[in-house]
Amino acid sequence: MSQNLEYVYGDVGSTLDLDGGKLTLGGDSYMTSWFNGIVTGGGLLDVYGDLIIGQTSDLSGLSATIDIEQYAVVEAQTLELGSGRIVADGLLLIESASGTLDNNISGSGDVWSTGDTTLSGDNSGFSGS
Repeated sequence: MSQNLEYVYGDVGSTLDLDGGKLTLGGDSYMTSWFNGIVTGGGLLDVYGDLIIGQTSDLSGLSATIDIEQYAVVEAQTLELGSGRIVADGLLLIESASGTLDNNISGSGDVWSTGDTTLSGDNSGFSGS
């Protein structure tokens, strides 16, 4: 299943299950989405706008690929971004989180961290900065 949303707001206690489908956020509007709850499942999370993953988020059950398109921004206030691959053609901003990010990262965008972050995945497919 495939769904396109301009934005989504997942509050504390909410659950978003991708269930093997594709969820496209932002489309042409580049609006900001927020996740503060649980995000789980496989498939594809395709981000065209901005996505803020709050400190209270639980993505431990997420096995989907997170695809950050060119000009999109994913601000992660936690290092728990699931077990899926991250394609960073836009900006992955790890905000105020220190520790290890285990995801494999590819793409040609930017990965920035404001904390002491170690990237431990296979990042050989990443050619950005």
